[in-house]
Amino acid sequence: MTIGMWDDGLLQSHQELAGRIVANEGTVVKDHATPVAGTLGEQGISAAAKGMAPKAKIFAHYFDNDLAEMAGVASSDQSSLLISNHSYGQATGWYRAGGQWQWAGHPDVSQEEDYFFGFYGNDAKLADQLAFLAPYYTIVWAAGNDRGESGDGSRPADCNKGTGYDCIIPDATGKNIITVGAVNAVAAYNGASSVVMSSFSSWGPTDDGRIKPDLVANGVDVFSLSAADNNTYTTFSGTSMAAPNVAGSLLLLQELYGKLNSGGPMRAATLKGLAVHTALESGSAPGPDYQFGWALLDVEAAAQLIIKSNGVDKVLLESNLTTVGVHEYPFKPRVNEKVIVTLSWTDPPGTSPQPQLD
Repeated sequence: MTIGMWDDGLLQSHQELAGRIVANEGTVVKDHATPVAGTLGEQGISAAAKGMAPKAKIFAHYFDNDLAEMAGVASSDQSSLLISNHSYGQATGWYRAGGQWQWAGHPDVSQEEDYFFGFYGNDAKLADQLAFLAPYYTIVWAAGNDRGESGDGSRPADCNKGTGYDCIIPDATGKNIITVGAVNAVAAYNGASSVVMSSFSSWGPTDDGRIKPDLVANGVDVFSLSAADNNTYTTFSGTSMAAPNVAGSLLLLQELYGKLNSGGPMRAATLKGLAVHTALESGSAPGPDYQFGWALLDVEAAAQLIIKSNGVDKVLLESNLTTVGVHEYPFKPRVNEKVIVTLSWTDPPGTSPQPQLD
């Protein structure tokens, strides 16, 4: 199976998509695609760096023509590219360049806060439109790393003046994409407190109040390939490392589903719903929240639901709704067992508002 990757950097600072500027301590970063690719599908020459989908084929693009290139490999049927990873985004709020804090905000809209945080702009709209036209294509995007970026004191810190909220990068606000936040590695899950938030991962909500990120995954001190030389390894942190963790894992779920269903993949909405449905509760607040989203991706639980789906007490169902139709799906839950139902769909693209704060 194949993963598409559009990448240019690790989002430890930011990449400004609109201006085609990539800033990371004053250097143009063109080599961090390597650890992202390693997390997606490194073959395991070093067992500690084995990627999530080590038998996958990966093709990579530079990020500056992403939507057009994505449209070129997406299609309306099952021949579409199934998964793409996007570990980059528009520079938003504070970022460091040349060792100095720089501000990417727009003072004509707000002197204190960059309105692009959480903003559903044209790029997010176009990604939603592409996903709507290519229903088998899942787009995975890094949430951003803006929490804790305090700036030089001339303006308030990012993320709602340092509270941590409202700092999803605009590229990652789409309705139909999967936006990924970063948490520490979970050695053993023993409840929601086992999932520890990173110090940098951007929190939601979007400006229209939707849950973002959608999922979280390990993005702290991830051991992966290095671009320094052949057969070299290093560790990186960022939502840009959490995103390929999720993207590669979702491709494995598509592979499993195909093996059990005559080779056909799930629709992207089904895959997203499956990941949300089986995610491990995370954080102090029960249910979804603006920090952890719907919770920690649990690939094993998702795989077990695919395997054990029986149409009786475990149901994984795809269908089409009509405006006047009535759909009834009988099922028989086990006695004294909680019933959990997740409904997921691909939504038509929204309308990008005029530049405004929140």
